[in-house]
Amino acid sequence: MMDKILGLKYDKLILKYKKINEIVALEKQFSNQIHLNTVSKEDLIQFMNKTHELYLEMLNDQSELNSFNSSTNFATEIARIPNIIAAPSLPATDPLQVTSRSLDQTILELAQEIEQLTNQIAKYPSPIYARNQSARAQIITQSIINYLDAQINTSLQQLIPKLNANPNIIESDARTTIVQTILSTVRNYNLRQHITDLLKTDPMFAGDTEGINNYTENITQQFSEKWFIARHMSMQTLSITTKVDSSKAKNITAIGDIHGDWNQLIRMLSGQVTNEDGNKVSHPLVDKSGNWIGGPNDMVILTGDVFDRAPADVLSSQTAEKLMKLQIQAGYLPDGTPRIKFLLGNHDANAIYAYWTMVELVQKNPRVPLQQASEIASLTGMKPGISPQDLRYLYNHKNIADWLMQQDAITVHDGVIYMHSDIVGYLDYGSSISQINQRIKDITSLRLGKVELGKLTSVLTERGQLNTQNVTIILKTLGGKHIVHGHSENKTPMDNRVSNIDGGLSDYYAEKFGKGINRGRFVTQKIKSKKQIAVTLKPTQLDTKNIAIQTLPLSTKLANQNKKRFLLETQLHDLNAQVTNLGRESGTTIKPVLQNVINPSSGIILNPQGVDMMANLIESSFNLGQRISTWLNQKWSDLTGRNNPPEIIQESINSTSNEENIIPNIVDIPTPTSLSEINTLDDLALYLYDTQTKSKQSIRLYYQDKNSSNWLWNRQVSVPEFFQNH
Repeated sequence: MMDKILGLKYDKLILKYKKINEIVALEKQFSNQIHLNTVSKEDLIQFMNKTHELYLEMLNDQSELNSFNSSTNFATEIARIPNIIAAPSLPATDPLQVTSRSLDQTILELAQEIEQLTNQIAKYPSPIYARNQSARAQIITQSIINYLDAQINTSLQQLIPKLNANPNIIESDARTTIVQTILSTVRNYNLRQHITDLLKTDPMFAGDTEGINNYTENITQQFSEKWFIARHMSMQTLSITTKVDSSKAKNITAIGDIHGDWNQLIRMLSGQVTNEDGNKVSHPLVDKSGNWIGGPNDMVILTGDVFDRAPADVLSSQTAEKLMKLQIQAGYLPDGTPRIKFLLGNHDANAIYAYWTMVELVQKNPRVPLQQASEIASLTGMKPGISPQDLRYLYNHKNIADWLMQQDAITVHDGVIYMHSDIVGYLDYGSSISQINQRIKDITSLRLGKVELGKLTSVLTERGQLNTQNVTIILKTLGGKHIVHGHSENKTPMDNRVSNIDGGLSDYYAEKFGKGINRGRFVTQKIKSKKQIAVTLKPTQLDTKNIAIQTLPLSTKLANQNKKRFLLETQLHDLNAQVTNLGRESGTTIKPVLQNVINPSSGIILNPQGVDMMANLIESSFNLGQRISTWLNQKWSDLTGRNNPPEIIQESINSTSNEENIIPNIVDIPTPTSLSEINTLDDLALYLYDTQTKSKQSIRLYYQDKNSSNWLWNRQVSVPEFFQNH
């Protein structure tokens, strides 16, 4: 079904468009003449008259004039055009008459004065100078914080390795030391003087002694030692933890010289017998067969002399072999220490010396019987020394000799030094535990010659040297607090910092001194798990939000200068306003042109006020045509729903055929007499209909297919509110 469309032809609107187009064309022509400076007085008067005529023709209805420009009295402006043209100047006697100078000269003079004022203003602080000073003070504060942060970090980086290397320091002591380091760094910094020096070199404080003093005091008050402590001791910056090192825990049982008596050693370690004081080990470390059953932290230290003086029918070299196997079976503590720790004694060193002697004899004379070689070699060392039978077993079991050569001579555990002989001669082989052991191993392995091995045996055989002076030397040199030794059976130590655990464990001494089965000595040492602190500096960006510098009032000097600036800026504002009132540069404004073209004959004084009125009117008229055109287009769009210009609509209407058949009878419909009575497009059509002539050419109605390129309209749609209001 075909949609019915109502089309409207606005003859009056078309007329208005034609008039405004003429005005716009005139304005464009006159504007070009003005900018080219080719306009004459006759051109001006012609333009004003023609524009006045066209405006009156276009806005021939007072109601439409008001609807177009209800906010301004446009009609009054138009009506004033002839008066301006007719009287471009006032009588000579009018008090407002003045002689006009060249606008170019006036503007130039004002510009020079403006430049002078501008230069003068630049010498004084602006209203935001206080904030600028505060901002600079904040930057200086941050630079000081950065400097102190760097100094504190350097101090802590030097301190932390020392804290971590101290095995005895606890966490609370570490924190105290760190706090003291931070305090020392902050207190040693000349804060106030540094602030003053930095402010003096800052351009924002140049010559402002009062401002420098005020901000120095302000910044100094913001700094707090506690703030820096909290800043560098925070969890995000510094990590201080305590770790428990269970590998350091040990339950040590130390036993003196066993001299080949394996069975008595097993009886004591298994808890079957007591020592000479009637004490058993706290818990069995081996079973009755000599197998290791100790706990993960249990350790046995044997302070040397496994060789010689063994029970009858027992070879001490075989006892050494059993110790070697027990050491392998027991394994190692978490820190790598063997649970069975055997220390080299003088009899053990002598056995190694005899072993190497026998090796040399056999190498020189391979045909010599081993029995003969062992008998000869056993006589070259201590007397009495290793038996030929023991030596042959040791020679035939080289692994025992190699194992023996790799055993330490001295060891320390939590400040307790264990060694075989009660001598100070250990220090001849080094100033530390590791140096002494390595030197003696080099000697027993014959890397330093057999002579050195003979000397070592002699040194270890000495006894009774641990007087108070020598004990102090040993403990200070090796970093201990107590000494435990064997070697000197049943001898009472000369210093209470020394313990002798050689009580004659072997059967040899039992028979010699008439001791029973409960014999020998042992001491115990319980070492707890170590608590070690771990201090770490984290590479974290430190927070600086807690220190904020307040904006202080300007100093008296700057405050007075600021007032001067305000007065100068007021003058500058007034000058700029004068320049604005004078207009733009000469040659591009209307006023200079009007002064040239409206130039009365000599003797008549030019009226600047009249020129201003005419110039303002012409300047506003340059865009007046466009304003009216835009307004008419908007009204057309609101009425039709389309943006087609009237010329296109006119062409569409002219092409409509057989329109007489579709024109309804509108004569009998009441005609609205004002815009306020228009509610529908029918009302609008009647309102625009020329009721005086009843001419059907004034308004036409027609229908159009919905697929047509022309606009569509519903006859009963209400007139937009915009048009009602006008």
